[in-house]
Amino acid sequence: MLTFNNKYIIFKDVIFKKDGSLSYRLPKELVNILKVHNSSNKICDIDDEYIKYFKNNSVFVEDDIYYNPFVKIEEANKFRLFIQLTDNCNLNCRHCFQGDKRKKSKSMSFEYIKDLIFEAINLGIYSIDFTGGEIFTLEYIDDLLIFLSNLPVRTSLFTNLAFLSENDLDAIINCSGIDNIITSIDYFDPEKHDIFRGKKGAFKSTIKNIKFLKENDVSILVNTMLLKNNRKDIMKLVKYFEKINIKTRLDTVTIKGNAKKNKDLFFINEISNYIYDIYKDLGYSDQDLYESIINSKCGVGETLLYFDCNGEFQLCPGLTSDYNEKFKIGDTLAEAIQNLNSFRISCKENSCEYHGVCTYGCRERALEYSDSIFGKDFRMCELLNSLYKNMYVL
Repeated sequence: MLTFNNKYIIFKDVIFKKDGSLSYRLPKELVNILKVHNSSNKICDIDDEYIKYFKNNSVFVEDDIYYNPFVKIEEANKFRLFIQLTDNCNLNCRHCFQGDKRKKSKSMSFEYIKDLIFEAINLGIYSIDFTGGEIFTLEYIDDLLIFLSNLPVRTSLFTNLAFLSENDLDAIINCSGIDNIITSIDYFDPEKHDIFRGKKGAFKSTIKNIKFLKENDVSILVNTMLLKNNRKDIMKLVKYFEKINIKTRLDTVTIKGNAKKNKDLFFINEISNYIYDIYKDLGYSDQDLYESIINSKCGVGETLLYFDCNGEFQLCPGLTSDYNEKFKIGDTLAEAIQNLNSFRISCKENSCEYHGVCTYGCRERALEYSDSIFGKDFRMCELLNSLYKNMYVL
């Protein structure tokens, strides 16, 4: 049977690969033809020239499994569903926001998650990401990746990539829907990394799996936490991953969970100049850094729908009903979408000289610093201040 390749999604008049490596526009009349024939499962009736073109470009394939690549056009297209499958983990990181909550670990059932994914697709959502805890501690995770392959969704997986089985790695490689793997390495020194992540062998295992997945064309992003004692390691890590064409991102810690017991490792204040200096040491221009800031919106209060492993929709992983009941945005997906549409979160410091050019930073940090999700994220303010002092033109 000639059907669509499940590596592709069609959204309006754009066809793109789920891994983000290719996209192009289709003539609208062709989109309509494809929809009609796809709904009747008669792709073979399409003009021979179109069939030849799509077969040559692997958009059409011979397969016994029917695949529908079309995203339902709805208002919910703009939303990203971010699902916490479990809070169970195979590590014990010194900055983990879960903290003592992990003693009562919870996980979502596979059937429940499948129903939620189907509901999201029916509402028009095609960006669905998964986090934990550690998602590869779940028995059904490999089956979930197989399930996702034949759906018109693209996904990012947040995982420490430590101690994965061969089956886990094969499931990642064979899943057509993975856009990105987001993982973490914090020190170039294996022993230091293992101490920070709470398990011996974590560094060796994660690095090994990063290399293996990269060799199999899986896109990977490595997060590195900014710590008081890892500046030299950051420089080595970034250069190491640059050589194998893997992107890195520097991140900061919010003092909650395990971080409260390890404050000596983390910056509380005066981190922005440190961040600025590191980016300059890495060769970033001021313009590069400015563009990374203005393109760093996470979607909280606008497009992000975070579903925790307790079965509740929250503003984000850091702004939950544990802080304030108002941060719970719903029990159902439809309710969460409706509530989020009326939820507007931004920095209300209108008199700030950077108000018109920043993205308002992190609302969780704003709450930490100013006791309000509408207050200043002083870390963002300080970083912009450092940037403006050194830039001649924006």
